[in-house]
Amino acid sequence: MLSNMNHKEKIGREIINVLLIFLWVYAAFSKAINYHSFIWQIRNQELWPTLKELVVKTLIPIELITALLLLIPGMRRTGLLISALLLAVFTIYIALVILHFFPRTPCSCGGILERIGWKTHFFFNVGCLILNIASLTPEKERRSATK
Repeated sequence: MLSNMNHKEKIGREIINVLLIFLWVYAAFSKAINYHSFIWQIRNQELWPTLKELVVKTLIPIELITALLLLIPGMRRTGLLISALLLAVFTIYIALVILHFFPRTPCSCGGILERIGWKTHFFFNVGCLILNIASLTPEKERRSATK
């Protein structure tokens, strides 16, 4: 029974991992394909100029590196940690948009996510973050929490 549970858990983790890889590759390529729009949208943000330029120069490579780390079995945990951090930051940002923290609504997201509203995007990110964290939690810890 336990080995069957471990097998199902392993498959679940692999599915989450593949979904996160797809998410980060899609996010990076969506920005890269519409690079000029991405740059304009980031530079149009209500953020410090230095932070805007840092985001413009590093976000796409960070998303691709995160996907790559998730692909390498020995680096997967690092990839999951970076993925969770990115998702948390993006989710907080979306929450601030929803709460009208910014004087104007900043950029929309690219690709499929630009067609959904901020609230739907928020819940999408929360769902991805929950899956990401669940995949990070060591199985011993999860088993003891359910006893």
